[in-house]
Parts: sequence; structure tokens; C-alpha cells
Amino acid sequence: MTCRSCGQAQDEQARFCNSCGTPLVTGPAGTANSVHEARVTGSIYQAGGDITVAPSVPDEPSARYTVKWHWASPLTQSVLGWASLVLGIVSLAGGASVFAPLIRSLNAGRLAPSTEPWALAVFLVCTAGAIVALALRRVAKHETQHVGPSFLPALTGWNHRLGLARFTGECPTCRGGLRFYNKPLQWLVHADGSRGKVIERAMVAECERSDKHWWFLDSAEPVA
Repeated sequence: MTCRSCGQAQDEQARFCNSCGTPLVTGPAGTANSVHEARVTGSIYQAGGDITVAPSVPDEPSARYTVKWHWASPLTQSVLGWASLVLGIVSLAGGASVFAPLIRSLNAGRLAPSTEPWALAVFLVCTAGAIVALALRRVAKHETQHVGPSFLPALTGWNHRLGLARFTGECPTCRGGLRFYNKPLQWLVHADGSRGKVIERAMVAECERSDKHWWFLDSAEPVA
């Protein structure tokens, strides 16, 4: 049997030309006719049985979790914003009382310690408080949740209000309970192969039965 498109000899059982790839139709006299009306695109496969291309892969099971309890504090997004502003202004005033005498003593050619240690304490405490208030305001603004160690509740910002929550869930693989924490993912490795400082963590839900069953948590994902 020959292909009428390129003239090459073909096997009797061939459905496509081995040379040009044209589909073949066997006529009543056993001759091979080129099917010019058919349009073949992509890869061409010739086999005696079924061909499965790119088999579908089942989706990985995802962990489902709910809120066991939740406590909402009176600290809203606006309250945290005003608190950070006030603390920032107070820290600037304290910083001025600390650094102004130091600058004057340097201009006079001698270095004298500050005579107002209370101002230094106010500056440090208010600066740290302003930074913490801004970080908490960000949580309330974006309404996210953040988990720490598994024995502590999660920090939440739902409804633009700071709060605490405890999650509960079931492992979809083995039906074990889930614990929620910041899982270490990468470490600095010493020359002897031992692990050093953790350099990357991620919020996860991990099965209490097997630490091989765990899933990433999205901080912005609404919890059922």
C-alpha cells in the first residue's frame, strides 16, 4: 500500500503515512488514499491500541479548618492608627530631650552624657510602642490572621479589629487533628551537616499524627 500524497510505501495496518504523516483511508481495492480534506494539527501518534495523552492528575486534598473560638479586642484599626501617631510624637519629644544636650556638648568640643535618663527611657519605649502599633494596625487593616507557636492562639484582624482565635480542623489524608503554627522550612547548615539558625518560616496546618501531612495557610484566606 502506498500513500497517494508522497508515494511512499506503507504498512497495511498503518493509519497515517510514516513519511509525511497524512491520514490514510484504505479503499475497497486495498489502496491507500490520502485524506486531503482532514486537517491534522499537533503531534501524531500511531499505535495498535488506545493512546492517553497528558492524563489528568487528581487534585491534592486541602486542609479545611474552622474557628474554635475567637475574642475581639477593643483595638480597632483607627485606634491603633491614633496610638501609633501619639506614641511617635511623644518619642520625638523624648528624643529631642536626649539628643539636644548631646549635640550641644559636641559643638562645645566635649562629650557629656545626657543628664535626663528618663527622656531616654521615654524615647525608647515610645518608639518601640509606635512600631508595634503600626504593625498591629496593618493586621487590622488587611484583616489577616497570623499564627505563632502551636500553643498560642492566632492573632487576627477580622472586621478591622484586633483579636485572638484558636483554629481546629481535620487532616484530609488520615483524619487526624491539625495544629497551626509557624513551621521552619529552611535552615543555615553548618559544615558538619547540622542545622543552624532558621532562615525561613511559613504558616501551616500540620497533622498531629504525621508531620508529612501539612499545608500552607493563606493569611488573607477567610476561615469558615
